[in-house]
Amino acid sequence: MSQERLKRVLADDFVDGLDTLSTDEIRARRADAQAEEEAVSYVRRLLQGRLDILRAELIRRTDDGSPEAADLLVRLSSVLSDGAAGHRDQLGARATRLRVPEGIDGYTERLDAVLDASALEELEGRTVETLQAFIDRLTDHEHELSEIRQQLFVRIDALRSELAARYKDGRAAIGDLLAER
Repeated sequence: MSQERLKRVLADDFVDGLDTLSTDEIRARRADAQAEEEAVSYVRRLLQGRLDILRAELIRRTDDGSPEAADLLVRLSSVLSDGAAGHRDQLGARATRLRVPEGIDGYTERLDAVLDASALEELEGRTVETLQAFIDRLTDHEHELSEIRQQLFVRIDALRSELAARYKDGRAAIGDLLAER
């Protein structure tokens, strides 16, 4: 993550006075906001995978409690599927990109500081209290990322609305859309 870019995009004045900015500047701001949202969304999905694994282990212990319960790795595909965690992305109507975005290093470093993926190794040796503490830490971090993501969507929507208004009233040429790609 580019801390400077994120601070700039989340600044209160990032979408102020859009009508005074050039179309190119609005597009550049939209691209920056979209890049940050893409990075946040990607790392949030990584975080949710970690949460799903931890929650599945707690459920396994609650349902069975015995070491003979189905191995978590065997059940991993169902754990990571949409229905496993019961958690739904409220902003799920947004397009999901299936690539690793640029600029995620800062976000993944922060996620690893909250709970490194290596903490998921040998879950059977961890106490229920430790697992719950891991879940709590990840949940708190997910809330932080969700708040950032929502703030980014507000900015992206404002920038898109301004661009759409310009195309509609002729201040920007529709042909510019092709040049944008």
